[in-house]
Amino acid sequence: MGAGAFVCGEETALIASIEGGRGIPRQRPPFPAERGLWDRPTNINNVETWANVPLIIAKGASWYSKIGTEKSKGTKIFSLVGKINNTGLVEVPLGMTLREIIYDIGGGIPHGKRFKAVQTGGPSGGCIPASLLDLPIDYESLTEAGSIMGSGGMIVMDEDTCMVDIARYYTSFLNDESCGKCLSCRNGTQRMLEILTDISEGKGKEDDIALLEELAFVVKDTSLCGLGQTAPNPVLASLRYFRDEYEEHIKKHYCRAGVCKALVKSPCQNACPAGIDVPRYIRLITEGKFGEAVAVVREKVPFPAVLGYVCLHFCEAKCRRGEIDESLAIRLLKRFAAEHDTGLWKQNSKVLPPSGKKVAVVGSGPAGLTAAYYLAKLGHEVTVLEASPVVGGMMRLGIPEYRLPREVLDREIEEIKAVGVEIRTNNK
Repeated sequence: MGAGAFVCGEETALIASIEGGRGIPRQRPPFPAERGLWDRPTNINNVETWANVPLIIAKGASWYSKIGTEKSKGTKIFSLVGKINNTGLVEVPLGMTLREIIYDIGGGIPHGKRFKAVQTGGPSGGCIPASLLDLPIDYESLTEAGSIMGSGGMIVMDEDTCMVDIARYYTSFLNDESCGKCLSCRNGTQRMLEILTDISEGKGKEDDIALLEELAFVVKDTSLCGLGQTAPNPVLASLRYFRDEYEEHIKKHYCRAGVCKALVKSPCQNACPAGIDVPRYIRLITEGKFGEAVAVVREKVPFPAVLGYVCLHFCEAKCRRGEIDESLAIRLLKRFAAEHDTGLWKQNSKVLPPSGKKVAVVGSGPAGLTAAYYLAKLGHEVTVLEASPVVGGMMRLGIPEYRLPREVLDREIEEIKAVGVEIRTNNK
């Protein structure tokens, strides 16, 4: 157990362990076929390879070569696990696509969630994104995609998976399992882990991505055995296909999957595009403080009632209560608070002294009015220029009245005017 256990998947480390020594790889040449176990010629194959031998002998090589692809013959057993409906061991011909394995055999992703990636080859493998779902599963295709066949592991991930956290998890495991013979492997994976941990905790710097990538290639190119040579795969593959998530963690301190605890207050707030503090305003509603609950929404968006009617409520999809029975009706709670708003929040609503600056905002849609509202609260003199004869943009012209009553919209527009925003219609 501990350092050296996983590395025994490398044949010379396995030989050293069988001989009673510490499981660390040996320099090659000499190769095991020349001098292996107890200095005798040794040929090591795994159980899956030996299981194919009787079939090849019984049915012939020509029969076997008909299965699979031109360069990757036969079948492969995969351990299909993770965010998938049908888990277990599956044996498929090489060349079958990821889509066929995940959706036809695995039954797709539970709860209708979006497929994000699949990790193949175990901890030393790489993640393959949804854009490569039609990738044929063979040795050459996986290598080209930045992964490996490895042990046949196939871990399916959905939209709730953070790729930075996944890279950190596998790098942590591989660093623990490094035997320490290679300085580049032991120290390189340790430094990679430190960088990944900083990024997942919101402490990352913009140049960390380039440093992480450089370290990964150094470890890959200078390690003695397969463990070190493949250890950077999770990092390199996630950087290749999900670099934007790394950048979000570093620049915005945002984890879109809501996994990195240091960056997430609650899953519902993290899922909200505006970042509204959902737990806080729900708590205020339970205390009967409806005006204060509305004030919490107004910290981010000046349309609490409009949101209560037409918000897409991404927050409800991430609600923790949904893991027990069903999600809270967060959108309707927001509407309830807005309908029972006492207006007491206005007493604490502050508008800074005039700054002497004038700002023109083009368009009176939700984006324009939101910008105007918060600019006015900063003390700027704001004028909204609207080409049409009515105010509200898509809120008025795109959403039917039975979904968003006009008096609700008008009331919230008046609140925006009340902080000093001037709106000019028929102005092109």
